[in-house]
Amino acid sequence: MTYNKKQWWKGKAIFHIDINSFYSSCEEIRNQSLKGKPHAVIMTPQVNTNKITKGAVATCSYEAKKLGVKSAMPLYKALEICPDLILNAVDKKFYEKISNQVMNILEEYADILEQASIDEAYLDCTNKISTSYNIHITVEEYALKIKKTIKEKCSGLLTSIGIAPTKSIAKIASDYQKPNGLTIVPFDEISNFLNPLDVERISGIGTKTQKILKEEMKIKTIGDLANTDVQILIERFGKKIGTWMWQVANGKDNEPVLPREKHSSLSNETTLEFVTNDKEIIKKYLYELMMNFSKE
Repeated sequence: MTYNKKQWWKGKAIFHIDINSFYSSCEEIRNQSLKGKPHAVIMTPQVNTNKITKGAVATCSYEAKKLGVKSAMPLYKALEICPDLILNAVDKKFYEKISNQVMNILEEYADILEQASIDEAYLDCTNKISTSYNIHITVEEYALKIKKTIKEKCSGLLTSIGIAPTKSIAKIASDYQKPNGLTIVPFDEISNFLNPLDVERISGIGTKTQKILKEEMKIKTIGDLANTDVQILIERFGKKIGTWMWQVANGKDNEPVLPREKHSSLSNETTLEFVTNDKEIIKKYLYELMMNFSKE
């Protein structure tokens, strides 16, 4: 499905690709019997993962999401909501292998590929789309071709794609019709698409900023944000953030898609065996996570 079907595209063509429920989808590739069932990938400190009893949800299948299971939810709470939840421990190496397969495919379709995370990427396809017009393919058909190729070459893996003139709108669009969605927002449809959406749909507007916008400033939708005097936003949030929010809301941000070197970012994670607010215990775990980088 698409938000708006346009035969020909004008201007920048930025794609945001999101692999749906990635870790769980990878587990379905490895174990086809999981399809259609509520299951979750768990961050756990347990070495023997045949019987997972501690940890937190990293991600879960859409069947589990429909029952109320969410990412970052403690395992005990997820099992309260869904006693029959099937559990798998995080297997980062396997997920990275699948991610690399997808990114290699996307490189073939992009003028510029920017991998944003293990399961997300931005593609600048402006020149590719322009060239494709010579063989009479629309932007919608080009996106469907990407989805089909990934599905066929990656054991049924589904993606959601957003297409827009800017990265920020493409990101919002890819999240608009999950799972397996396709949302196209041409330049002349930007306002119609963005205006009714809640401000938190903008990636980068966190809980604190959202609270200030909605409760203090009475700015609830992206349309409200777009119609707010940019100086008011600058006075409240500072020049950089205030200007950025206003530009995104008006479809005027122009952050380019930039290729990133492999391994440009590092991450590490662990799960505590118990819930705690003790700062000393938390600092101990943080120190251990940082020290692990020196061993890699």
